[in-house]
Amino acid sequence: MNRINIIELHLGELTSADELHDLLFNSLKLPDYYGKTWDAFWDVIETENVLPKKLVLNNWSALESNLPREAQLMKECLTDYQNKKVALPCQIVYT
Repeated sequence: MNRINIIELHLGELTSADELHDLLFNSLKLPDYYGKTWDAFWDVIETENVLPKKLVLNNWSALESNLPREAQLMKECLTDYQNKKVALPCQIVYT
């Protein structure tokens, strides 16, 4: 399987958890069974190797302001992924 080198997500205009999960679903090409919850996000990134080599999260501070709970849960998932020893490496850049 060929992994994508880089994906940039623009988070500044998001106003709901549904919008964020839709962006993740479409941008990362998540499987149809993705349940659009943080547990489902974790399950997919842990088992399906969908993350690119580099994920750039533009306007992260806007997401933290607009959707603080979602930003925290997303960051926890991504940090846990990066800390897994068996995971394919993904550099996460918060801008």
